[in-house]
Amino acid sequence: AVVSTQSTGMAVQQALFPRIQHMKFKAHSFENMVMIKDGRTFTVNSPEVYQIEGSQVYLVGGLPTGGLKLEEMMEQLKARGMDPEKLQEQMEKAREEKQEEQESDNSEDASQAEKNVKLLMSRGNITKSEAVALLNEHDGDLLKALVHLSD
Repeated sequence: AVVSTQSTGMAVQQALFPRIQHMKFKAHSFENMVMIKDGRTFTVNSPEVYQIEGSQVYLVGGLPTGGLKLEEMMEQLKARGMDPEKLQEQMEKAREEKQEEQESDNSEDASQAEKNVKLLMSRGNITKSEAVALLNEHDGDLLKALVHLSD
């Protein structure tokens, strides 16, 4: 299967894994994306982002660059004339807001789990108990459960 999208003004075609070729995807465009893993920051310029329709599952493709520790990134910001302390304060404030958001999201997690179960039931034509068991088998990972349905 091939998905065609418009990304930064250019037509892009992306071959998808055969197991998920029957699923519908919605393309999203981002200029860049910053990820933090193991205390290191990575940037992906012009990432290809696809969302499985009807779910909160995203597939992200692109070449990550960087891999700097936070302290190294702060030194580079200083060298560019930026105020890392102010940026760090903004990051801490954003982290606090994210934590508050996650606390409120915990109550929404149950409704998201129910949405995942309903999605599995409709896509796989299975019962609710089968959908719950399938999600449990895949540690709540909706994408893995959907791929398992197509096997």
